[in-house]
Formats: sequence, C-alpha cells, structure tokens
Amino acid sequence: MKLGEIKAQAMQLMYADRDVFCENVDELRYDPNYGQLYAGMTGAINRCLADLEARRFLPLGRMELVGGVDVGREHRFLYDGADVFDIERLSKEDASGVMDNHPFVTEAEGELRVPAYDGAASYYLLYHKKLKRVTDGSEPDKEIELPDALAEAVPFFVKGEVFAVDEPGEAGEARNIYEAAVARYADARPARTQGTVAAVYGVW
Repeated sequence: MKLGEIKAQAMQLMYADRDVFCENVDELRYDPNYGQLYAGMTGAINRCLADLEARRFLPLGRMELVGGVDVGREHRFLYDGADVFDIERLSKEDASGVMDNHPFVTEAEGELRVPAYDGAASYYLLYHKKLKRVTDGSEPDKEIELPDALAEAVPFFVKGEVFAVDEPGEAGEARNIYEAAVARYADARPARTQGTVAAVYGVW
C-alpha cells in the first residue's frame, strides 16, 4: 500500500469535505481547514510502524551469515544490522539437514557469536525486520512495507492519534478498530513451528 493512499484514507476518516486521493493528498498541507490534521499524520504513521514493529509478528527476514572470524572453538559473524529489529533464531544447514534453532550469543549490534561452529555448514539469521519510517518529504507513491491487512488499519491508528486531544471519543473508536484489525491479523497467522534443538542463549 502506498503512503499517499494511507494518508488519503486517514484524511477521509477525519472528514475531509473534498475528494482526496493518493495523488493530491499532499496538497492538504496548505489547506486552512485540514493543514493541521495533515501535519500530524507523519508522526502518527511512524508511531504506528513502531507499534507494529514491536509486536514482532510481521513476516521474518532471512539473511545468510558469511565470513567472520574464529574465536577459540566459536565463530564471530559481523552482519549488516540496518534492517534487523530483533533476532528470532539462527538456522544451521548442512548435509545432514537443518538445525532450526542453533545456539548463538549477540555481542553487540551487528555482531553474533556461534558456539559449536561448523565451517562446512551454512548459517542463516531469521529476524524481525525494522520498518522504514516516513518523513514529511516522503513521496506519496512510497510503498509501505506491510501486509495489506495491516496497511489498511494504519489510517485508523492515525485518526486515533491526531484526534486524541480534540475528539477523544472518535479517537478511541478509531483506535479500537485498529486494535481489532491487528488482532485479526495476528490470529490468522499460521502457527510457527520450531525445529527440535537447543535453545537460544539470549542477548548479553
């Protein structure tokens, strides 16, 4: 879903008395009736993205870990953490199969240490993605990296935030619609299966 579509739907929920579309929604920043509402949308959208990010139920990213250095009997990988919000698990794959929950220790951002390292195996990081934030200068055709069912709920979060002070009743109703949509998405997700194996060590 495009950023402009989210903004347009949010403005329609906030009673814009004119036709608002992805292509013309940014014109409302200059509108005397809706400029203040428009100004509150960027921050509200980013708070919504932070909320969804923190719930950790969006589709996982997958990254192969390569290179790195030996540290005694262990191995330290350096990886690009720019897209990583939180690590879900480490997968080890070799000729015998897949160990879907291999032990690991995170040492610092972008650094991960693997005990019982096997140089002949491949290691993959399964992680929760960071959601890219928007700015006031973001183009309306910027794609928001969310499943449609969640993207369509964002305008209700925006209304709940922007209306919080002046229209608390409507704000609460909009937030309830958002929460219900998010709950439906969470309930509809396929159950995650874990491999047999060792537990993750946790973050130091």
